[in-house]
Amino acid sequence: MTQLVDSPPRASFRRAVIVLTLLAFGLRMIDIEARGIWWDESLSLFRARQSIPYILSNRIDIGETLTVDQHPPLYFLLLHGVIRLMGERDLALRFPSVLFATALVPLLYAMGSRLRNRRVGLLAALWGAISPFYLWYAQEARMYTMVTALGLAATYLLWRTFQGPNRRLSGLGFGITAAAALATHYFAVLILAVQAMMAVFLWRQHRAELSTSSTSSPTERPTLRRWMAEHPRVLRGGLPAAVILLSATGFVGNHIARLIRSHAAGRVYVPLHDMLIDALNAFSLGLTVSFRNMWPLELIFLALFGLGLWWAWRHPHREERHRQSIRAARGAAMMLLPGYFLVPILAFWLYSHYAPVYMGSRYIIMSSPAFYLGMSLGLDALWSRRRWVAGLLIAVLVAGMGYSTARYFTHEHYEAKEDHRSSALYVMANERPGDVILLTAPESIFAFRHYYRGQLDI
Repeated sequence: MTQLVDSPPRASFRRAVIVLTLLAFGLRMIDIEARGIWWDESLSLFRARQSIPYILSNRIDIGETLTVDQHPPLYFLLLHGVIRLMGERDLALRFPSVLFATALVPLLYAMGSRLRNRRVGLLAALWGAISPFYLWYAQEARMYTMVTALGLAATYLLWRTFQGPNRRLSGLGFGITAAAALATHYFAVLILAVQAMMAVFLWRQHRAELSTSSTSSPTERPTLRRWMAEHPRVLRGGLPAAVILLSATGFVGNHIARLIRSHAAGRVYVPLHDMLIDALNAFSLGLTVSFRNMWPLELIFLALFGLGLWWAWRHPHREERHRQSIRAARGAAMMLLPGYFLVPILAFWLYSHYAPVYMGSRYIIMSSPAFYLGMSLGLDALWSRRRWVAGLLIAVLVAGMGYSTARYFTHEHYEAKEDHRSSALYVMANERPGDVILLTAPESIFAFRHYYRGQLDI
């Protein structure tokens, strides 16, 4: 197994991860109620207010108009419980997003450590902690940080199912978290597809390692039937849990296609290169800067990601003794890094030829952990040869992310997406008996009512 040179003790890394996790939580909580909720968030509030059967129906009734939400119910069920404990203030609505965005920090550390070493894990945790992209969606009452965290947790547990202790428990955990991700956002199926391909390589690597072990006999070499027999909890726990949750959310391919077609009105085809630029801009410096203005710095992020891919290919994590094991280890790494990053983007692009579906980088936020892991692997490669170069690049990238974060908190353009709170306060301050409130956009009624405490009918 690859060893670290002059590696600090494990406890030092754990303390650093705790500090980064607290930093992430603190950043995500700054001015969390400064911006009022906008239309998308008001839909989350509307669904969370309803009864559990209504939430499971995926309905959104706006006046006499009956619609079907394109998102499955798990996030709204969670928010349903939160607002009953904490009330409906903006902090309560956004708190689940904060928690899942914060959970990405230790998850990135765990996945990076599993992929290569603790230094890679710590670097990935650093990017997750200060990511302007994660900050943006941590302060939004939507399911995007939740599905990203669940997808990464499922990937980590899948890896542990083949390469770690407590494999049966890890397999059970994978089944549950993968199903939960799908019950949070339908597009998590794209990550599940990557995980399925990853599992093939992890299985082949596991089999090759045992086949070349000095303690294994031909009769002990693993087969798929033997592995399934040795992991009954995966079959009796994880897989049934996945089937039940998927059935409950109506998760079938035709259902997804129908939803996409029904919501495609008004959307336009987005070329592949625009999607890739969106991903690079969002995952690196976030949504408060444009690629056109910051492309030299963003290309450094991309170069480090590319270096990480090369490093993963040339230097597999384990010192394999069998050619099949080396190939399998490389395949698993390629599925985790470029596969996890690119497959969702390519899927959106291909399907957009049939029905436009892409609506911005939030649709591909699930791919972001692979980008941070690849970057960290590239920095690890530099660190082992030119520490001063790696240290300088880390400082530059941290400064770039800090600049974007400062713009998020201070630039007037990002004060609010839709300022329903100010509208409600203005009406409350100036209303008179006999006045009437008319909302020309019916979909805005939920957000306006959230802030309006006046005496007039809406």
